[in-house]
Amino acid sequence: MDVRRLLAKDAAALDVWFIGQGRRDLSAAAFLADDQVLAIGGFVHDDLVGGAWGHLLARPDGPPMAMLYELEVEDPQRRKGLGQALVEAFRLEAKQAGCGACWSLAAGSNRAANALYEAAGGQREGDRVIYHWNLA
Repeated sequence: MDVRRLLAKDAAALDVWFIGQGRRDLSAAAFLADDQVLAIGGFVHDDLVGGAWGHLLARPDGPPMAMLYELEVEDPQRRKGLGQALVEAFRLEAKQAGCGACWSLAAGSNRAANALYEAAGGQREGDRVIYHWNLA
């Protein structure tokens, strides 16, 4: 298993993965070219089988933060440590980018995500509520 930051050279592999998940409207090349995007890939035998990505967020009151927006691992690769390795790699890359903190959101009912983030050292912050505005 190889876990590393995704770069422009990984765009084709990420496109294949997006298409395999039915996400044909995404452009990996544009996504990876954005310098505010932090994307980590998990590879087995050179095949992309998992990913964690998010955004570097500037703040007016201190160092930037990193938001881990999405983490996905293909079913056959789950419960083998890849998710935790992706979170750790994301955190390390965020730290190297100068971030002072990293955070993610998970529904309280998403047991797998909550267990993963806690196992990776994340600390739950009370009963936060998430509001969503659809701008489409």
